Amino acid sequence: MSRFFFDLDGVLRSLTAACGYDPQSWNEICHGLPVCEYINRNLGLLVSAPETEYCHLVAEKEITVLTVQPLHWIPYTRFWIEDHLPLATVKWCQHPSEKLEYMQEGDLLVEDYPHFSDYSKIIVIDRPYNRTVKPYKRVRTPEELKGILGDI
Repeated sequence: MSRFFFDLDGVLRSLTAACGYDPQSWNEICHGLPVCEYINRNLGLLVSAPETEYCHLVAEKEITVLTVQPLHWIPYTRFWIEDHLPLATVKWCQHPSEKLEYMQEGDLLVEDYPHFSDYSKIIVIDRPYNRTVKPYKRVRTPEELKGILGDI
């Protein structure tokens, strides 16, 4: 039986919606700044960002979130997680590749990141910026993800 892990930003929390746009590429500019720089200047967005359309599927479940966050983002992100994912366990990763190292045989990661070297264990949340990757599975709707997750 597979264990499922979840990325945070782009999968469960929508920082881009908090910035007020829908990115078409990974390194897009937000209000004249790279997204991370815009958020660095507006750290409250990490707390007020809305849920993605997928978050409600796991909001009241005991899930594990694997997320890469700059250290100064973590206190704000903790508030968001406590409010939106109260039963979640969080593994704070230093680099995206650490997520794959954390996983064991049979585990799957629900993710939107477009730069992994291996997608054989990744369920990709379809976004314009990740359409060139070839994942284990690609989902385009919450209903598709719910079908894969079953009753976790």
